[in-house]
Amino acid sequence: MKCYNFFIFLLLILVAGCHYHKSGMIIRNETNKKICYSTLTKDKDGEFYEISAGGHIDSYNSTSPIVRGRSDSFKFEINSYADKLIYVAFFRPEEQQDVLKNIDSVLKIGKIKVLKFSKKELDSLNWTITYTENN
Repeated sequence: MKCYNFFIFLLLILVAGCHYHKSGMIIRNETNKKICYSTLTKDKDGEFYEISAGGHIDSYNSTSPIVRGRSDSFKFEINSYADKLIYVAFFRPEEQQDVLKNIDSVLKIGKIKVLKFSKKELDSLNWTITYTENN
């Protein structure tokens, strides 16, 4: 009976974990510093909200945001966002807690670097966003 319960437990963990995937978007860090990022869009009232799990990227490295559902969901959902744009906010690791607690106000006062992209722009970049010191 213990083996059966353990098997059910593992099965539930496996099923629950299968809904999260790396998105088809790639974010590259072309600096010599570790950075954090968050992917966002705006709601109909103009408030920012996260559309995937953000994270950090080591220097001269890349990653993809984690999304629930299909790995290419950004490509289809971007047209349903209020302004049809995806915003990528970049910030220092020591700012992460403050940024995530107050994402909307931090973005609106221009405290951190934010890049915005339409579907057409992302398609032309092959859904690869490169962060440099000069963005």
